[in-house]
Amino acid sequence: MATKPVSLASLDVRKNTDVPLKREYFGPDMKPTGIILHIIGAQSKTAVEKTNAILNAERQKDAARLATMKAPRPGAPMDIPVKPVEEDIDLGQRLSAVYLVGWDGIEEPYTEANGLLLIRTNPHLKNQVDAIANDLADFTKASPKA
Repeated sequence: MATKPVSLASLDVRKNTDVPLKREYFGPDMKPTGIILHIIGAQSKTAVEKTNAILNAERQKDAARLATMKAPRPGAPMDIPVKPVEEDIDLGQRLSAVYLVGWDGIEEPYTEANGLLLIRTNPHLKNQVDAIANDLADFTKASPKA
């Protein structure tokens, strides 16, 4: 069965996921709030670049921490500091905030700092934003049937 060819441009997931979706924010009770969040896809160029910048900065911070470590005495194992779980939680929140690019229905204007604050003060929201950002079907047109 012959199918109609599609263009490469129509298959550009990165471009399609850079266009924000508008989705309602559900409160901790999972009831609609009337607040509309603007969310880009996890594979968008913007999200990938910001995510990479955050992760690269974390790697540089870890490398700098390791570079300054010294063994307590020659031949003794180094005392490697353990990263506290709070740093991992913070990293996860910062990575989720990358997908949030605007809103309607919140008095304060959207800024990256306010977006991060919203996610930090509403932990359940992180999962909502991540789920929307990672659902490619919402961002892309249906794939052609083979």
